[in-house]
Amino acid sequence: MATLVLGAAGAAIGGSIGGAILGVSAATIGGFIGSTIGSVVDSWIVSSLAPTQRIEGARLDSLRITSSTEADGPLGRQLALVSRQ
Repeated sequence: MATLVLGAAGAAIGGSIGGAILGVSAATIGGFIGSTIGSVVDSWIVSSLAPTQRIEGARLDSLRITSSTEADGPLGRQLALVSRQ
């Protein structure tokens, strides 16, 4: 919420100053600066309200890696015979 409020305030302040820097209007620059500061404020507020918790998911009991070899099985043998002809 602070991102929206400070972004709008920054755009209003930049718009009242007027002008442009490198083709970018002062309202756009002010909105960017306000939104950036608002984002930091929002992150700070949310992190202070959220309890510190660690979320853990399921773990692998065993790890089985499947593998394959070339020309292993009936189809591979048939293709090998066809390619030799």
